[in-house]
Amino acid sequence: MFVGIMKIELRFPPVASIKDKRKIVNRVKMKLAARYKISIAEVDDQDYYNSAVLGLSFVSLKRDHAVSRMQKIEEFLETNESHVFEDAISIVEEY
Repeated sequence: MFVGIMKIELRFPPVASIKDKRKIVNRVKMKLAARYKISIAEVDDQDYYNSAVLGLSFVSLKRDHAVSRMQKIEEFLETNESHVFEDAISIVEEY
């Protein structure tokens, strides 16, 4: 069994409030969770208006599938959320 883990950094254009930021973060989280069937949560920068850090994870039977899935998630963010996507770090661990 392989576990895929990603840390995704988002940067926002100036927003007026934490509430505005939450709208963007929740939209990104919902899109990713629905499309890729992953677990996802905001894990850092909760109190900052201009950034957020999301953590996501999933389980796969094959390493290649896990790596491919993470690449697709990153490509999706680069294509569809390029105005807020800044960076991603991916790890695949075998258990």
